[in-house]
Amino acid sequence: MIDALDNKKDWKANHLKIIDAYTDHVESNMKAPKVTDLARITGLSRPTIYKHLQKMQLTEISNKFKVRAMTILEGIAKKAEDGDVPAAKLMLQLAFNWNEKKILDVTSTNKSLKVVFTNPSPDQMKKIVENDIQETDYEEVDDE
Repeated sequence: MIDALDNKKDWKANHLKIIDAYTDHVESNMKAPKVTDLARITGLSRPTIYKHLQKMQLTEISNKFKVRAMTILEGIAKKAEDGDVPAAKLMLQLAFNWNEKKILDVTSTNKSLKVVFTNPSPDQMKKIVENDIQETDYEEVDDE
C-alpha cells in the first residue's frame, strides 16, 4: 500500500515537472517541445514523458499560461498608457473586440469609389486592386 502511494506521489511530481518544462519551453522557444527536449530538461526517460503526455489535459498547460497572460496584458496596458499606439490598438482589440477600419479610395476611368472594410481579406484586397468589384461585393453606406 505504501508503494502505491509513493508511486502516485512520484507520478504527480513527474507530471508537474513535465508541465513546467513544457510551458517554459513554449515560452522560450515559441513552439512546443519535442519529447527528447522534455526528457533532457526533466531528467525523465522518453517512455515516461510519452505516458504523461498521453494523460495530460490541455487545461493543465493553459492554466499556467493564463496566469502569465495577466502579466503580459499589464505590460501592454502600461505601454498603451505611455503613448505606444500599436500597444493601444492591441489593448482595444483584446479588451473591446475593436477593429480599425481600412478606408481605400479606388479610382477608375469610369467612376470613383470609397471602400470601407474592417480588416479586408486578401481576396477583397485583390478585387479592389484589380478593380473587379461587383455590385454584390459591397453594400452602400451613407456618410455621416
